[in-house]
Amino acid sequence: MLQRIRDKLTGWVAGSIIFIIAIAFIFWGIDFGFFNRDYIALVNGEEVPAAQYQNAVQNQVSQAQRSYQDELPELLLKQIRSSVLENLISRELLSQRIKQRGYRVGDELLLQSIRDIEAFQVDGKFSLDVYHARLAGVARSATGFEAEQRESLQMGQIQDGIAESEFLTASEATRLIELFEQRREVAVARITPQMFETGIQIDDAAVQAYYDQYSDNYLTPETVTLRYLEIKGDDLSDEVQVTDEDLRAYFEKVRDQYTSIERRNVRHILIEAGDDEAAALAHAQELAGRLQAGEDFAAVAAAESADLATAATGGDLGWVDPETFEGELKDAIFSLPKDQVSDPVRSPFGFHILRVDAIEAGHSSTFEDVRDELEAEYRKNKSAERYYARAEKLAELAFENPTELQTAADAVGASIKEIPGFTRDNQTAFPGHPEVTEAAFGLSTLEDGENSRVIELGESHALVLRVTDHELPQPQPLEQVRDAIVQALKSERGREMASIAGSELLAAVEQGATLEAAAAEKSADFQPARLFGRGDRQASPELVSAIFRAPKPVDGPVVAGMPLFDGSYVVYVVSEVIPGRLGSVSAEARLAARRAMAQQLGNATFESYVQDLRQKATVQVLEDNFTQTPSR
Repeated sequence: MLQRIRDKLTGWVAGSIIFIIAIAFIFWGIDFGFFNRDYIALVNGEEVPAAQYQNAVQNQVSQAQRSYQDELPELLLKQIRSSVLENLISRELLSQRIKQRGYRVGDELLLQSIRDIEAFQVDGKFSLDVYHARLAGVARSATGFEAEQRESLQMGQIQDGIAESEFLTASEATRLIELFEQRREVAVARITPQMFETGIQIDDAAVQAYYDQYSDNYLTPETVTLRYLEIKGDDLSDEVQVTDEDLRAYFEKVRDQYTSIERRNVRHILIEAGDDEAAALAHAQELAGRLQAGEDFAAVAAAESADLATAATGGDLGWVDPETFEGELKDAIFSLPKDQVSDPVRSPFGFHILRVDAIEAGHSSTFEDVRDELEAEYRKNKSAERYYARAEKLAELAFENPTELQTAADAVGASIKEIPGFTRDNQTAFPGHPEVTEAAFGLSTLEDGENSRVIELGESHALVLRVTDHELPQPQPLEQVRDAIVQALKSERGREMASIAGSELLAAVEQGATLEAAAAEKSADFQPARLFGRGDRQASPELVSAIFRAPKPVDGPVVAGMPLFDGSYVVYVVSEVIPGRLGSVSAEARLAARRAMAQQLGNATFESYVQDLRQKATVQVLEDNFTQTPSR
């Protein structure tokens, strides 16, 4: 265990338990805390545990279920299983390559990577206590987590080393700009379904037939009744008892943040001692005399100072404090009156002539000065301690008592709340938190009747939920959905009529009619020719994409037509193609383009590297553990 690292980690932390779980999925999407000896595959003789595979598949399935009201299609399940297995195999191959090539990540780099994880931070500070609490809340060990982080960093070394080796030449960048900054002159005519819908009549027989065929499209929403426990850090502030004795003790711990030391803005001229120190001192004394007589300090510094880094700025050293320099130089700076030029001062670098341009006095606040601020900060920290302790207790008891919440409620002092009729597209309870919906409709809560994991909804806000009632979707009566069916039929027929009219419009233009005249004949919306760019936002992305896929006009304009996703039909005429010009793009944009393309090339190279490892590897997949085996 990296006890030395953990001894260094200090501060308070906030973040979500779900994010902690996500950290383990950064590269391979698995939970390493529950390995067993059963394995799903052998990669060059090394086992890929079945538990890894099962946990990763479950995670991917849970994410995919957000987009589905019912069971996932078998084809999608097969793709998930295949993708997860291949990712695990690739991860094992990279792990083996790390060991073969001796990649190393030192403790300090690992330490910094952990400190940088936002899930372990509050106000940008790291907390060892909450680091352990977060991991304990998801049954993870610090040892295992740190090993995973180290291996992830090692894999990053491989990827960065390969990806960053790619580059783009200047000529390739020029061609790239010509292509991506290209503009095309295009006229467009559009026919929409709405042009026909007002004249469409839908009879009852058509409505009934549509309902009979598509009744599954008009189901009541799937609902569950949720019971949950919720804890908030803000609610715990009033529980914190504060005394002056507590605050004074806390003040002593954080006194430094209420104390500032004296700073001075200083200029200097450096004369190097060289081989003839006496001559250097005489020269420095001569310069000091000139400056004390009123000569411009900045001008003399620019002409005489051996410190080239500051000579150009008039010898400006900026703001310094007593810890910036040592010895005689420090003493001279902090004893020199403002605006006075010093006599030469010796240092290991040579002789300095100094002038202090400004002085910012140090300040030390008293306890009375900052008492209110101290109390607010003290309450916040103590509330955080209580919150994390209760969140950890909540996670522990909800896991130990998976079929009820009352035990956890009694332990953390929270009441059980209930939400009836909770749907997958819920927008009222916990809006902006799809993880609640995912947990409510997850397999463990919905089918097994177990409590969810702890879900953190923000800083110092967490809940655990369980499902007590589940209503499957049911067909709605025809009369309730009649208007929606009528509109669907009108839209469907309107799209058909728009497509027919659009095809006729396209044929007319191809036979020689102008787009404007043909559009007027069909009452279509006509837009005169204008220049389109690849990032054009005035037209739909699918139309812009089609315009730039069209061939360049050679013997005349290029005419084409297509249906759009909204049911409209567009006919467009490309009359001119204007390549992007290098001079129209700034040097920064050209450099950014080269870097972006080089990054894409680097990523592709890394993918090829992994594929090469895969092709050379000996991989055996156990059919019993992988029911949908990908092709080999």
